[in-house]
Amino acid sequence: MKGCGRGNYHPPADVRFWRQVDKSAGLGPCGDCWEWRGHTVTNGYGVISVNNKNFLAHRFAWTLTHGEIPAGEGHHGTCVCHRCDNRVCVNPAHLFLGTHDVNMKDAAAKGRVAGRIGQTAHRAKLTDDEVREIRTDRRLLREIAEDFGVSQTTVSGIRRRTLWVHLT
Repeated sequence: MKGCGRGNYHPPADVRFWRQVDKSAGLGPCGDCWEWRGHTVTNGYGVISVNNKNFLAHRFAWTLTHGEIPAGEGHHGTCVCHRCDNRVCVNPAHLFLGTHDVNMKDAAAKGRVAGRIGQTAHRAKLTDDEVREIRTDRRLLREIAEDFGVSQTTVSGIRRRTLWVHLT
């Protein structure tokens, strides 16, 4: 009989999805997150593969519980944002729709992006004092860039004050 052999049954995507969700009490910053226990990508978000296409778990949860995510303007389209700021949370009560701008303003209001300028930025190679030193250094851009381990373009931007603009 066709399809009766062991291993031929593949549960529907929604069943596979919810099997990977931990709804235990006390999870997440608020204690009521439903955490994705499946695969995650390097930025910490959960991901599920359906028909050889990857979907972010929180977006998939939104679609399962609320329907399609409407198309949105701009590069990012409509975002599915987290009220709880827990990237692996898929609790529909913690999710809301917004533009990329709304998502960034929400993050800033919660202090998740505050202070990420200058030397506190995640990928900063220079300190505030080094930037001040570069601004007063009159050597060739190439020499300064080599000494500080940055590009000539970076040195030029610092000198023209298009980079590290928060420093006086």
